[in-house]
Amino acid sequence: MPSAATTYAWTYPTAFGSGVVPIVSAIVQVPNGNTDLFNVQVMGTPTNTGCVFQINRVSAGLLSLLLGALSINPTPVAATLHMLALEP
Repeated sequence: MPSAATTYAWTYPTAFGSGVVPIVSAIVQVPNGNTDLFNVQVMGTPTNTGCVFQINRVSAGLLSLLLGALSINPTPVAATLHMLALEP
């Protein structure tokens, strides 16, 4: 991920039937030792051919812990996005 927040447009390898809105999900896999938090959410309504995920990365550094807030970490990280689309 090149930035703290990014989107990923996924086109399914096989389209669902016309009018079918699949149930989609995704999770980020990071290397061992990574303490940042990743949030993946679906943007808009999935279609029968694809969907868009928004991925946010948040770090809990010492200063942000003292202030009681989380800070955004823009440094790149090697991560894998695992996605799933199921017919309802």
